[in-house]
Amino acid sequence: MHDSYIDFIYSDEILDWIEWAKAIRNHDLNQFIKLYNHQDESSETLFDPIELAIAYDSETIFDHLIEHYDYTNFTNTLDMTLLEIILVFSREQFLISALDRFTFSDEHLFRMYEYVITYKDSDDFKQLHSRYGVGEGYTKWLFLKALEDKETLEYLISIHGEDWLYDYDVVYDLVTLHPDLLELIDDIASLDDYMDTDFFSKIVTLEKLDDIVKVTTFLLNHGWDLNRYNRFGLTPMHMALRHAKNADVIYALKDLGGDLNIPTSLGYKTSHQLLLREAEFTLDLSEIIDFKAKDVFGLTLQDYDEMQREEDLKTENVISIVRVVTNMEENTLYELNEDEFYNLMFMSGIGIFFPYLTMITTPSKQISTILMHELTTLGIDTGDIRAFKDMFADDFKQDVQTTLALGMEFHQLTDDFLDTLKEFARYHDTKIAIESEANQVNRMGEITIVINKDGSIEKHAIINTNLLDVFYITRYYGVAIENVQYAPIFNKSQRFLN
Repeated sequence: MHDSYIDFIYSDEILDWIEWAKAIRNHDLNQFIKLYNHQDESSETLFDPIELAIAYDSETIFDHLIEHYDYTNFTNTLDMTLLEIILVFSREQFLISALDRFTFSDEHLFRMYEYVITYKDSDDFKQLHSRYGVGEGYTKWLFLKALEDKETLEYLISIHGEDWLYDYDVVYDLVTLHPDLLELIDDIASLDDYMDTDFFSKIVTLEKLDDIVKVTTFLLNHGWDLNRYNRFGLTPMHMALRHAKNADVIYALKDLGGDLNIPTSLGYKTSHQLLLREAEFTLDLSEIIDFKAKDVFGLTLQDYDEMQREEDLKTENVISIVRVVTNMEENTLYELNEDEFYNLMFMSGIGIFFPYLTMITTPSKQISTILMHELTTLGIDTGDIRAFKDMFADDFKQDVQTTLALGMEFHQLTDDFLDTLKEFARYHDTKIAIESEANQVNRMGEITIVINKDGSIEKHAIINTNLLDVFYITRYYGVAIENVQYAPIFNKSQRFLN
């Protein structure tokens, strides 16, 4: 992002487009003052003049701007703070001037330190931090960021002590992302609090196998057991089978004592943990896993694969797949609300289909205009969809003339809002539809809620992933299973389609 920003701000188009830009480039303060009128709305552009002053190293104009205008809470159109912009262009003298001139919030100071830790060196951090400290509320976040630079971390420890190293989130990031720092918390009392999280799932995806072995050995030395159940009835070995970056990880964990013969608490075998894995990973484990093993229902991994392949959806198949993945009984699944199910999938590293565009299609431009007016009057945010059409091109199927963008997500659609649309459809004797983006856009699926002229509602969906999404859509969006078109497609070699 930074490189694109720099290239654009130095482009000739900016000099031709903004009348005062050349004055800044030429370091001509008098000409700039003559051309720039802060109060004149016509002078508002994509850039603030201070951005160009920083880019072109125009110290006189920079000093003029910070003397006459308040940039304490300034962010540009890319949400970059003044301090970040100065750092991007390496204008250290401007940085000190700004820090001395304004009292920046802790958030802006923290973002400055984030940039320094990422792109500068520890000496720069020390010099700035010694003069412009950030509030105590951001100490933890500084420690988290400083895990990326050991010298900066050691500096913070020298000031704040070692206690922050044992903060729950700091330990999580240190162990899962920075195995080279494990010695700093070697005397930690327990790591049991992480058993019920995605902690181990992150560890088994580390880039280097040696690091995975190192961290796992660290866990074993601090009380972990690769064969102990967490509160979801899964062992670390089950988690590794679901998430490890390659089969070598499983062989290494087996050598460290991991047992591949322990089923889940509900009796699902080791092989069943491979349900959503790719073909290559599965085949690489053929020497140590029995793919013909049956669970308590007498079903093998292949049986579950066949369920996922069937285009003729059956509720019992959908529930069976979700039970395997969650290791939960059916009655427990139905007790989960949408957020709980979504978070459970997220923690399991499974991306559930979640529409990110909500639109209303109408039969004509006239109806679209009337609907926009009525919804706006009710305080409901609506807008144009042209930007989406430009972004997704031919994959975007909605008509820009007859479709409105709705300022709420699909899961935020309330019964009251649907009642408003029903009344609109009946009054205007028209059919309208609430639609997500097309499956060609997200490669996962789409949802449509049709509101007929008589106010009746029909819900339809297309799912291109797996039966977990079918469960999610039918359970939490109220789409009848017979109205779901199931056609799984994948970019990589998924085993159950092989």
